[in-house]
Amino acid sequence: MGLATFIGGIHPYEGKELSEDKPIKVLEPLQGEIMVYPLSQHIGAPAKPLVAKGDHVLKGQIIAAALFPPTCSAPFPVR
Repeated sequence: MGLATFIGGIHPYEGKELSEDKPIKVLEPLQGEIMVYPLSQHIGAPAKPLVAKGDHVLKGQIIAAALFPPTCSAPFPVR
């Protein structure tokens, strides 16, 4: 059996011309700034929050736990 090849297909507009030549910026929150981190950003089940609203969260702390695949645990991403 040979390799499967596809002729044609769908090629949606990517819309990258505004950012394709720009460097990636690391955005750091200001002291006391409120951060919102959505826990349902995928096709899987929402992650279970491990911290409550208003909790002080440290860099690298796990803020949400995976319940079922393809969900994954979410570490706090701020430096």
